Amino acid sequence: MTSQKSVSGRVCDVPGIGQIQDTFVAYDEAGKTFTYEATGLPFFVKQAHNSWVIRAITDVTFQGNMMLLPVIASLMAIPMKMQLTRLLDNATEELNYYVETGEIHPRKQALVAKSARPARVY
Repeated sequence: MTSQKSVSGRVCDVPGIGQIQDTFVAYDEAGKTFTYEATGLPFFVKQAHNSWVIRAITDVTFQGNMMLLPVIASLMAIPMKMQLTRLLDNATEELNYYVETGEIHPRKQALVAKSARPARVY
């Protein structure tokens, strides 16, 4: 894998979680894959990575991995799964909307409009 120097990540506000920073840790243009690490998550999340593979505009897969503190993980597993499922469902819906229309999903537009701090690319 090769690294990409022009964009190393982003900072954004995630409803229900707060401000997180995504940092690219792997990028392979030829293989159409990338992986980023999320930081700024709740204290019980020791590590979080998300890897994407883009084969075609209609064939995108991703796999997220999280390492949690053991005791808290057992207590938070169900609420976290529910919240992450909702966030991922929304993200997938918003991505599909963008691919199909070329426009930002209305829900995302509303969030950006009321956000005091829009996402920053660094």
